[in-house]
Amino acid sequence: MKSTVFVASLLASLAAAQPHGHGHAHQHRRKEHSHNKRGVVTTWVTETVYETVTAYVDDTTTELVMPSTKPASTTFLTSTTPAASPGVFIQEPETSSTTSTRVQAPPTSQAPPPPPQSPSPSPEPSPSTTSVAAPPASSSAPPTEAPGGDGSSGSGGQDTRSGEITYYALGMGSCGVDDSGKDNSDNIVAVSSSLMGAQSNGNPMCGKTITVKANGKTAQAVVHDKCPSCAPNDIDVSEKLFLELFGSLDLGRGQVEWYFNE
Repeated sequence: MKSTVFVASLLASLAAAQPHGHGHAHQHRRKEHSHNKRGVVTTWVTETVYETVTAYVDDTTTELVMPSTKPASTTFLTSTTPAASPGVFIQEPETSSTTSTRVQAPPTSQAPPPPPQSPSPSPEPSPSTTSVAAPPASSSAPPTEAPGGDGSSGSGGQDTRSGEITYYALGMGSCGVDDSGKDNSDNIVAVSSSLMGAQSNGNPMCGKTITVKANGKTAQAVVHDKCPSCAPNDIDVSEKLFLELFGSLDLGRGQVEWYFNE
């Protein structure tokens, strides 16, 4: 640490010892020797020598290397040149360069015309179809057998209905006729109430006769009552009529076709 301080002090003293007054010693010029016809040009040449001091610092030994002393040399040169005549300033003509840039237009591409389209063949007219309605088929009713004893015939089977047939015990019917005790003597029928309607006495169906076909047999019966539990095409008959068609009451229920005679 002490060696470093010593070297720094030494460098500062050396820098202060350098000459700094060369610039002021010769600044005065003698203007009295100037002549009008000849111009005297004085040229000052100043050489400055920079000295470099290299200090090697070691932890144990401090050594200062001093450069060799070389005095700064100042050379005074005086040259006499004739006075410069007033010069003529000649301005060089300005050359204007013109730069022309040729812009090439982009090539335009033109699509080739589309090939001519061949006319599509017109569709052939489809043959017009004329629908002819078939004539309604005429249904001929099967011939009815004349009931024995009364000489009446059926109406030819108009509005034939298919349903079920059952039997019941006769009594006072909805048409106002009391058939009690006639179960085995008369052919009485009760038509579905959904077919006869709500009217009881004076109903248009009361007293009409029907033709009943079942089990390959045909019989006649008269309407004296209506059946609330029967389907629209079902009928409920006396025991005598049921026996004529099926020969026994054991079946209880069978299939039947029937229609009004009038």
